[in-house]
Amino acid sequence: MPQNGQVAEEKAAGKSAAHQKAADNPVKKPARRRAPRRDEVLAEAIHTARAGLAGLAEDEQIGEHRGATVDDDRLMTHRWDAKLPGYRGWQWYATVARAPRSKLVTVCEVGLAAGEDSIVAPAWVPYADRVSEEERERMKAVAEGRDPNRAAESDDEETAAKDDGAEKPADGKAPAGTEAAPETDSASDAEASEAEDAAEEPTQVS
Repeated sequence: MPQNGQVAEEKAAGKSAAHQKAADNPVKKPARRRAPRRDEVLAEAIHTARAGLAGLAEDEQIGEHRGATVDDDRLMTHRWDAKLPGYRGWQWYATVARAPRSKLVTVCEVGLAAGEDSIVAPAWVPYADRVSEEERERMKAVAEGRDPNRAAESDDEETAAKDDGAEKPADGKAPAGTEAAPETDSASDAEASEAEDAAEEPTQVS
């Protein structure tokens, strides 16, 4: 059985080995990526980029040049106003690139993109969020192999039954504020009227 001193020495030796291993294999921090540089050759290639739109738009449909953005090293995108009916605020774009140490500019991609103030379609809403409760019941009936029209009729009957039940309380009492006036006894009313008439007649003295 090892003594306490021996156990302590083994633990210390293990820690020393772990520290030595960490020192031999330090964790490398990920290299910080620098921002892409503006390529002047691509920035000046406006005519080359515009020529790439020839198969996509007519010359009169391409408006004023709106500048170029840096996408990556030796990769830039030029933009022009789109002079198309119904496309207010949209822009034509052409992405150009070149190989390292080469002056040859090539067009990579062209297209039409929405701008900041362009008219676009509203955000798409999934069908499950747009469908009404009635349509949900019809779809459920179809999935269960039932007639959707009969399912809708049964739902209407259940709704009508619920409405009738709400108008007629289970205890048979009338809803608050709709109590009927108590019935009066016509005979008792007649007797009371005759007694009042007799009391009002003057007494004759002979």
